[in-house]
Amino acid sequence: QRDETLTLFNQQVAVVNAWLNYLLLADLIKVYQSNVDRYAFSLKQAQTLVTSGLRPGTDSSSFNSQYNIAQMQLIGFERQRDSVRIALEELVGGKLPPGMAADSTVFKRLPEVAFSADTVSAGHPEVLLQKAEIDVNELSLKSMKKSIMPRLTLWSTGYGRGSGITADGSINSGDGWHFERYNYGFGAQIAFP
Repeated sequence: QRDETLTLFNQQVAVVNAWLNYLLLADLIKVYQSNVDRYAFSLKQAQTLVTSGLRPGTDSSSFNSQYNIAQMQLIGFERQRDSVRIALEELVGGKLPPGMAADSTVFKRLPEVAFSADTVSAGHPEVLLQKAEIDVNELSLKSMKKSIMPRLTLWSTGYGRGSGITADGSINSGDGWHFERYNYGFGAQIAFP
């Protein structure tokens, strides 16, 4: 379940990331459009000065090349915006509205979110997954520490026998059925892995 929560969280992060990229590119397109307009004005001004003979024709070609570069940059950013929009549509699983307004207030003022470190870390899927992995690693470390410790084994044994032989050496075979002699043993064993 934690993997599922983490996957959902990663999907949400990808959607937000694509949306912020879309907003950034929309603002950049506005900047580069004003750049194209500025170079168009400079080109028109240079062409007017060239036709009136006040400036050489090289100024006009220089402004023309700058104008073309600015247009190519604008087209490049428009293509990036379109590709980000396609990626955003794939992430949300549907078409976005055609006149989608790019709300760029996020670049002027960041949203205020009230949170504490405890609430963020308590429910964050990545944090929960990492905590579970830490618990697994701690248990395996504990198991490994126990496996390399020496093992102490206690043992004991006892038995009795009847021999029919008395202490002075005389033999009475009928007495062999009763336990007369007792043997026992106690011990401890330490084994190192």
